Amino acid sequence: MTDEPQPVNSEDEALRKALEMNAWKTGVDTVECFRAYLLGAARDKQPWAMQFMSDAEYALAQKRVVAFAKRHDTVTISYKGQQITKSARAGVLVRDGDSIGWQQKLFWVLTRDELMDRKRMLQGQKDGATENLAIVARLEKLLDEVPEAADTGEAAKALGTTVEKWLADAS
Repeated sequence: MTDEPQPVNSEDEALRKALEMNAWKTGVDTVECFRAYLLGAARDKQPWAMQFMSDAEYALAQKRVVAFAKRHDTVTISYKGQQITKSARAGVLVRDGDSIGWQQKLFWVLTRDELMDRKRMLQGQKDGATENLAIVARLEKLLDEVPEAADTGEAAKALGTTVEKWLADAS
């Protein structure tokens, strides 16, 4: 962003403004816009921004530690007749009193409950991926209907509909 954004009083306000300003641009533009709001608020020592920065530093450190551990701790498995190397760690739900969080654990120390939680999570991801593939197929069909369209929105408009209505139509 070239212009200094106006001050904002919360993370939600900064996110909303960044999305509004960049509704038709790439995600990178929206992130840069939000970052400008965040950095301005951090310079002003707004509590929400200071907490966000602290949380972000922690999340990045955690992400780097997990990535290193996954690269370092590997196991070779047989899958569909091939030997492949995978991380020997699995993200599992950890319950501590009323709080729930994720933790990376080595395969050889997983409990049955953790393994079943992991299985349910992976099944949910598989279901989500299947739904996303159905969305892609419907959008591809939309573009096939109007091959000269530059994008899905233009194709929908040419057919007298919207992308949302196209996706919701069961036909």
